[in-house]
Amino acid sequence: MKAYEGLTAFRYKFVIIFLFTLAASILLVSFAPGLLTPGEPDFYRPYMEFLEKIYKTMDDGYYMPISRYRYDEFVKKYKDQVLSKLTVTDHVVPMVAWRGAGLLTIALRDTKDKFTNFIPPQGS
Repeated sequence: MKAYEGLTAFRYKFVIIFLFTLAASILLVSFAPGLLTPGEPDFYRPYMEFLEKIYKTMDDGYYMPISRYRYDEFVKKYKDQVLSKLTVTDHVVPMVAWRGAGLLTIALRDTKDKFTNFIPPQGS
């Protein structure tokens, strides 16, 4: 009978440890999803800051309200289609940043607006 009691106590301990582990993993996935997904590479940061600057400039000075949703969709596509193909470097490639700013301006402007464009600095 003593062997049976020892086996039952082991089962209870095993079940309790399993339930705590399950609860901890559920809480981890629920409250900290960023811990499990990889972040964007560090060399994306200057490009994203530049696009955010263009967005803020258009949001402040454009004659119509600018959609944040359209900006977020553009950034997602820009990361997937352009930045993911760049090689990791320590410096920003100006042409990639300016091309992204020009495409962002086109994506954010009104469909009837044919005059608003991004003009890169001289010497480009």
